Amino acid sequence: MVENNKIRVEIDGINFTVSGNADEKYVRGLADFINNAIAENEKSKPYLSKLEGIILLSLNLKDQLEKEKAKYVDLESSMDSSYQAENLKKISILESQIESLKKDLRDRDIDIKDYKSQAQTFDRRLAGKDKIIEDLEGKLAEQKEKYDSYIEDYDLMKNKLEIQESLNYDRNKEIITLKNNIRALKEEISRLEK
Repeated sequence: MVENNKIRVEIDGINFTVSGNADEKYVRGLADFINNAIAENEKSKPYLSKLEGIILLSLNLKDQLEKEKAKYVDLESSMDSSYQAENLKKISILESQIESLKKDLRDRDIDIKDYKSQAQTFDRRLAGKDKIIEDLEGKLAEQKEKYDSYIEDYDLMKNKLEIQESLNYDRNKEIITLKNNIRALKEEISRLEK
């Protein structure tokens, strides 16, 4: 935005110079909005005098502003951080489960190495060593599948949290836009009331 713009606009046939740091396109858009609102008001209520029409329009704009404020308050209250906290808690639980599974896998890996060593030692005496090793490798594969499943759950929760953060960012942008619109409407109402 450029500092101290002076923008000439015409509202209902009256020329105004608007000074400030607002963007020219934005100010002209506001002027167009007011002109259209005045024209629509005159069209729908031709029996009103010019002053009565502008007063009624000001009242309607103030009503819209109050409704937008109420929407803003509702939107702010709906953005409860408890959802994010719940997701963070779930991620923390998943991370601790993953750590526990990693430890279990390490312990089982040690157990498997011990079993393999014993199987090799008793190789000549045990006819079914291949079956024992096969069973142990199957258990290891099952544990690895569980571990992979927890990793997928963790990634899914992490993605959901990132999406939620993005939504919150978009909501915050929307709130800022609403605040700017409300501020602009207040300024226009203040000008019209003068």
